[in-house]
Amino acid sequence: MDHFVTELLEASGLTAVALAARSGVSRSTLFRIDQGQTDSRIETLREVAIAAGFDLAVATRPLSDPDAGRAARVLLDGRYDFQPGQSVRQWINRLGRLAENDPVDIVRVAGVSSSLLKRTGAVFLTGEADDLKLAAAGENSGRAWILSGRGALEQISDSEQPLPGVPRILYADDVHRVVRSLDHLVQGRPERADVIVAPWTDDLSIDALVAGRLRYVAPIQALIDGFGLGGSAADVAADVAGSW
Repeated sequence: MDHFVTELLEASGLTAVALAARSGVSRSTLFRIDQGQTDSRIETLREVAIAAGFDLAVATRPLSDPDAGRAARVLLDGRYDFQPGQSVRQWINRLGRLAENDPVDIVRVAGVSSSLLKRTGAVFLTGEADDLKLAAAGENSGRAWILSGRGALEQISDSEQPLPGVPRILYADDVHRVVRSLDHLVQGRPERADVIVAPWTDDLSIDALVAGRLRYVAPIQALIDGFGLGGSAADVAADVAGSW
C-alpha cells in the first residue's frame, strides 16, 4: 500500500489537512500509511478512500512476488549486493516464519512465492528454442537480458544429463520485442510452456554466471526459479540445494 495516500490526494485534489479532517485519521497516521510504516486495518484504509471520494476493493490473486526471491538472496547469497526496501524486509520476516530459517526451505518458499508461472507480464511460449536462440533474441532486442530455467539448472547441476520438460527462461528488458523475434514459437498456457519470457529487473544481473556467449542468473536465483516452476525443475532444484 506504499503511496496509497499520495495517489488519493492527487486523484481527489484534496490537501492532506482536508483528507485527515474528512477521514478522521490524523495527518501523522496518513503519512505512515503512505510510507508503508504502519499496518493499517482495512477499515481505516476504506475510511481514507471514502473521504477522498473512492472506495476500496480487496481481492485475492495468484502469488508471484519477485521480492520473495530477493529476500531469499539477501538472507543466503553473500554476493547479492542489494539494498532491501520495505517489501523485501517484510518478506525476510515471512521467510523466517514460513521456512523456519532452514536454508533449503527458504529457497523453496521464495521460489513458490515468486513463481514465473503466475507472473504478470510474463509470456509463455511453446516450441523448440535452445539457449543460444534465446540469447540471440535478447541481444537483438538491444536491451538487457539474462537466462534462467533449464539451461541455468543444467549449469549448476552435477548431472551431465539434459533436463527435458523443464522450461527455459529468458528475462528481458523488452519482453514484447523479444517475443516478436521468436515468431516460430506459439503463445500458450503457463503449464505447457517450453519458454518463458519474463520482465527484467536490474538485480538479476548480480553475480551472473557467464558461459561463453550465454549469461545465466546467479545459482541461487536459478534454484528459486526452479522451485517456482514446480515438477521436475523443483526436483532438480531440491537436489542441488540439498547438496550445498
